[in-house]
Amino acid sequence: MIIDLLYFEGCPNYEPALGYIENTLRELDLSDIKIRQIEILTDNQAQQMKFLGSPTIQISGLDIEVEARNRDDYGFSCRLYRGGDVPAFEVLREAVEEAQLGIHREMTNALEPARSCASISASAETGYHRWAAGGSLFAAVAASACCSLPLGLLALGVSSGGIGPFFATTRPFFLGFAALALGAMVFLQYRNHRQKVSCPSCTESESRMLLPAYTWVMVLLAGVFAFLPTFLPDLVPNANANVIDSDSTAYTVSMSIEGMTCAGCSTIVEQTVAPIAGVLSALVDFDAKQLNIAVASDVTVSIKKIVDSLEANGFNAVLLIDDDLLESPM
Repeated sequence: MIIDLLYFEGCPNYEPALGYIENTLRELDLSDIKIRQIEILTDNQAQQMKFLGSPTIQISGLDIEVEARNRDDYGFSCRLYRGGDVPAFEVLREAVEEAQLGIHREMTNALEPARSCASISASAETGYHRWAAGGSLFAAVAASACCSLPLGLLALGVSSGGIGPFFATTRPFFLGFAALALGAMVFLQYRNHRQKVSCPSCTESESRMLLPAYTWVMVLLAGVFAFLPTFLPDLVPNANANVIDSDSTAYTVSMSIEGMTCAGCSTIVEQTVAPIAGVLSALVDFDAKQLNIAVASDVTVSIKKIVDSLEANGFNAVLLIDDDLLESPM
């Protein structure tokens, strides 16, 4: 900051103005501020320096009187201020404070691009992290849809058709995508941690501070959905609602089931067959790809209905053991 004292030779108020500036700066504990004394010699110089008369006091090129900054009556004349030949103490103090604030703003503006870039970078990284998290969770849910979606439809009394087999064929692709998205999410979290360590003074937004917990919650959820078909049989209530009485179980019908790709499919098969009238229980041996149906001795069961129900949910059934008391599939 520089204070300019503009004057012309012979001005009686020049020296009092100089003393006024020095005393004011001393009282403000700003004696280190440079005072530049400029003698105005020509009209052109008066125009260029915005000389409103002697003495004119400027700080960083601005007149200390705010209302005088819009004036253009530059020239050689004696200048009077409100209250006397020199400005009041408050006028110079306020002008100095204004200049100090202006310097602070300039420094802030100079740093603002870097801060903005850092903010944009952090915001973009957070956005990428969320996209990776959402993508991994979506892919994991889609990977489990081969079993979870048909079961949901069965609970609503709707056949799943070919939905299960379709998602079974796409399951490896969804699992691969989920793994890639999870890897990207963990990488972004690790990079965020390294940046924080390398710049401990940098401030973080609340959303970035929550990323570690958010990351591992999403990893857990994605893992649960990705492996849902594996432990689905242990989660779904037993489809065999009837208590099997050994005295009432006269027949067992076995079928070979095609189309089962995971343990979760065995649950779908059981849930499909168990509600059919006359069926006491339906148990699937997934490794053997075989369905064993316990049939009540006093009820006639339609094999055709069982086969059709399984086909409606995307499975092919081939009868292995038949009984004379059972209706013909035709």
